[in-house]
This record gives sequence, C-alpha cells and structure tokens, in this order.
Amino acid sequence: MKHHANQEDITNIDKDSLYEKLIDAQTPGLTIVFDPDEANRAGAFIEDALSIDEAIESAFDTVELTIKTTAAECIEEGGRQ
Repeated sequence: MKHHANQEDITNIDKDSLYEKLIDAQTPGLTIVFDPDEANRAGAFIEDALSIDEAIESAFDTVELTIKTTAAECIEEGGRQ
C-alpha cells in the first residue's frame, strides 16, 4: 500500500526544509539556493525600506541634532577661555 502525501505532510516537509536552509545559510561561505516560494516564505520580499517622507524626516533629525551639539560645544568651549 502506497502512502500518498497529503497537503499537511507536504507543508511540514517544506517547513522543515526551509528551516534547515535558514540554519545552513548562517554558515559563512556556504551558498544556499532558495526557490522563489521558499524565499518568499522566509521573508526575502518583505518591503521594509523607509519611505521618502521618512528618509527626509530622519535627515532633518540628524541636522537638528548636529546643530544642537555644535551649539552646545561652542558654548562649552567659550566658557573655558
């Protein structure tokens, strides 16, 4: 009697295979090949980049911080003279 894999069996095998590949991928110098479905399930195509507005806002935060730091340094240096 042949055992036919049902969808649950295939899904579990796929999860186990994907898990093993993810573990193996942490080995420096080892190349692991993922098919598109595996890569998608592993989160390779999740878009998590900053939006343009977020990037611009973060750039201004840096400039503001730099100006405040520079001003504080000038005051501090001026008081030591």
